[in-house]
Amino acid sequence: MGAWGYGIFENDIALDWVGDLEGADSAEFLQETFEAIPDDPQDFVESDESDSALAAGEVVAAILGRPLALGLPEDITTWIATHQPQASEKLVKEALRAVRRVAHQSESRDLWDDADLVDNWMTAVNDLIQRLTG
Repeated sequence: MGAWGYGIFENDIALDWVGDLEGADSAEFLQETFEAIPDDPQDFVESDESDSALAAGEVVAAILGRPLALGLPEDITTWIATHQPQASEKLVKEALRAVRRVAHQSESRDLWDDADLVDNWMTAVNDLIQRLTG
């Protein structure tokens, strides 16, 4: 699975996404990440898209002034300070849609369920949802 913990940034995919964020010039990269999560429940959401969307959701929460209590990867903090992105209502709405879809139906959820750790993972995801909703 490439994960060493159930936290949002405790897997290779999320940290790879953080590396990609460093090259982004605007919050458009966040929007594109959320748009990769389909609305249709018949469309399978793979772990690459799932874990990336959760990481992007954490960036939006941090922009809103509600960062992860355990702290964010330094690269995210630097990116936010450098680019000073705004969390538009549309961006927050897309973040919530994507994160909720990942939480309810995605390969990431399935993998944590198979490992009998879905409750721990859902605690981290639900914390993110709460911070996104304020």
